[in-house]
Amino acid sequence: MIPMQGKNALPELSQRQRREIEYHKDHARQYAEKYRSIDFAVVSFTERRWWNAYWEMYRHIALADMHGRRALVVGCGFGHDAVLLAKLGAQVSAFDLSAELLAIGQDLAARYELNVDFQQMPAERLSYQDGEFDFVLIVDILHHCDVPRALSELARVSKPGATWVIDEIYTHSALQLVRESTVIMRFVYPLVSQLLYAGKPYITDDERKLDERDVAEIRHWIRADRIDYYEAIVKRFVPVRGRALSKLDRLLLVGLRPVAPLLGGRFVMSGVLERAAAGRIVDSGLNSAATRAHERAPAPGC
Repeated sequence: MIPMQGKNALPELSQRQRREIEYHKDHARQYAEKYRSIDFAVVSFTERRWWNAYWEMYRHIALADMHGRRALVVGCGFGHDAVLLAKLGAQVSAFDLSAELLAIGQDLAARYELNVDFQQMPAERLSYQDGEFDFVLIVDILHHCDVPRALSELARVSKPGATWVIDEIYTHSALQLVRESTVIMRFVYPLVSQLLYAGKPYITDDERKLDERDVAEIRHWIRADRIDYYEAIVKRFVPVRGRALSKLDRLLLVGLRPVAPLLGGRFVMSGVLERAAAGRIVDSGLNSAATRAHERAPAPGC
């Protein structure tokens, strides 16, 4: 049984969170077998895939000494990131809204004889104590959340000076306006969706890709030491087929670094929680740019 955050946590969830839970019940059933094993090559140092955001993220994580660090995996899904960090020697806690995904993650950790504390709770209301973690990993989850509230909670449970590593899908707001135009939505998006997802994208009703305002909100909490952009073309307009196009895509964004925040479809950011930020709580009614951004209707992704 995966521990929940208190006896009455589920009845207090928002409608958005309840829809996420229902969606991922089916998602867990559909992909359970696919994710019941894990490839540790990403943390093995046997090769480097500099064009791949996920591999580059883990290269930087593995270069740091993770042994004994108190690590939190946010929205852990099937549990792969939690297991990878445990393999690197961290003391790992991981949470998600979906009990079905957590059960798969728990089985995965047991299969590889690694210890991970899995719990069920929303990112906007965590049961962990203040200042528990010195490392926080956030992979493809913030776009499912109320970003300001989630970041506030993550800051609360992080130690001052904790390292945050974030890997998220992204679209600049200017480019999003183009994507939402009538011509793109009516004629281009259906074709791209069919090409990328065979007509069945993994997109929930409420998710919304992060944009430059969300990046600014993250910078409100951490002193970022790096931010890299990926996937201007690959996974956005064409699927991953071989490495050549992925390498070209990455080189394009490196060469056009000043405009990479406009063109990129994913970013990887790392930084250190500011000491002053560790004691700062974002009020639920704060009228920040990121808060206003989350009042917008979610847009289809491609």
